[in-house]
Amino acid sequence: MVRATRTIQFRVCDVGFWKDNTILSRKSTLRLLLSADSATMKITNQKNGRTGQTLHQESTGPPGAVEALAHRVYHILSNGGSDRQLLCDVFQDNAWILVQSSEIVITVRNAAKELKLHDRGINPDMIGAHSLRAGGAMALKIMGYTDSTIRKFGRWTSDTWMMYIHRDLLELMCLSLGLKVLFGIVKKSFQISNGV
Repeated sequence: MVRATRTIQFRVCDVGFWKDNTILSRKSTLRLLLSADSATMKITNQKNGRTGQTLHQESTGPPGAVEALAHRVYHILSNGGSDRQLLCDVFQDNAWILVQSSEIVITVRNAAKELKLHDRGINPDMIGAHSLRAGGAMALKIMGYTDSTIRKFGRWTSDTWMMYIHRDLLELMCLSLGLKVLFGIVKKSFQISNGV
């Protein structure tokens, strides 16, 4: 197994759609892709060193992950994209553009400023692209998703994602009670006890 240092983004060719245990062509009509009862995504490489794994997601009906993936793949292929196209690419001015992580950071920080999160004790300059990963895990946990589903969506192979949940839940509780000073003390204690 090759040790990875960076996650490689999903490409169209990494996606499979299934209906009644039969693989559908990615170049199918949107209507057929939307009828898929499950989808798979092959992980070619990720930071934790795991390669060649496959994620499988059953359809939960619209709006859901399988439907969103069907829309994304169909959009790419119907606008001149290829099987090698990254799912995160953007079609703009009749060309495919790779979104850079620095652009994501700028956009997320601008959104935090627009939402005036600094008034709630959240420093926008401390928010990065990884905040979306932690925030996604937190949102799924709050909505009642199972731990195994959260691990699958986040491509975690262990419970390391729980560090985000515990830390973020604590921060939300303290901030909602206006206990910023207490949070600072508890956060430092958390970091020391967890070797962070």
